[in-house]
Amino acid sequence: EAALTDALTGIAGHPDLLAARADLRYSLGRWDEAEADADAALAKSDTHLLARWTKGRVLRDRGKTDEADAAFRAIV
Repeated sequence: EAALTDALTGIAGHPDLLAARADLRYSLGRWDEAEADADAALAKSDTHLLARWTKGRVLRDRGKTDEADAAFRAIV
């Protein structure tokens, strides 16, 4: 996580780095931070696959199935 955060310091707001950190944070159970990073990545690139996938998983795991379904459907 520190490497991604350091890289984001040099390349502020890069959607690939934000999405990668979101995915990592999701895996660590830090859903609020994961969702914030996914949202930031999607604000830069609204079709970013990993950001959408991570956002969908966070929403699904929070029980927001309709929102998760919309996030997953946006991928395909």
